[in-house]
Amino acid sequence: MEVRNMKSVRGILIMVLLIICVISGFISISSIVSKKQDEAAYESLCESVTASSEPVTTESEPLTEQSEEIAVKPTESSAEETTSAASSVPAGVINLMKQNANVVGWIKIDNTKIDYPIVQHKEDNEYFLHRDINGKKNSAGSIYLDSNHQIDGDGLHVVYGHHMKNGSMFKDIVKFRDAAYMKQHQNITIWTGEREISLKPVYCYAGAADGSYRNNFDSPEELQAFLKEKTGETISSDNVFVFITCSYGSADERTYLICEEEG
Repeated sequence: MEVRNMKSVRGILIMVLLIICVISGFISISSIVSKKQDEAAYESLCESVTASSEPVTTESEPLTEQSEEIAVKPTESSAEETTSAASSVPAGVINLMKQNANVVGWIKIDNTKIDYPIVQHKEDNEYFLHRDINGKKNSAGSIYLDSNHQIDGDGLHVVYGHHMKNGSMFKDIVKFRDAAYMKQHQNITIWTGEREISLKPVYCYAGAADGSYRNNFDSPEELQAFLKEKTGETISSDNVFVFITCSYGSADERTYLICEEEG
């Protein structure tokens, strides 16, 4: 009788283990499929933007006699500069920003996998941590600008992205801690709705999560003093972007890539 009960218990345990294995396998496969779909969605988005990457040209309305009388040379010069800056932005980026209010720009780092839209949520800084650019759940999240910062204009701009094992999102940022790699990857471009921003990486380090990068500064001198404190280096630019991702070197470690605008 006891032997029969033992066999019955053993059979039940085997059945339970089989069910657990099946469920675990299903979850693993679902996770892989989900990640593949997430990757495909970003690849498709990148292709759609690249397909219409011709710069935007701004068409001006013909001047009437009245507008010719009102127009003054300084205003015309300023308008030409604005048009020139806007015309360097790829049409695909402009179209995406028109279609999706979450998108505030696009980042591309030559010879890396980083070629993504930049989104922003003004009220919740972690909103896009696990959401795609449309606000839908996404394991890779999005590349997003800190809610305290403005992408256009001078100052400090912090941009976050996940360090994905498959090499996507901001994983390549960690590689900039190697001086040789940084020297070979000097071309970083950000397009906004207003202009093209050319950046040069100047410093990269790993450190603890640091909320002070979310600050805004009242003057270029304050910004430069802040960066000096963080890096020990003199970074004289008044327009700086900091790209932040997880490092996994230790608990709560981040990689910080500091870039200054060229020109």
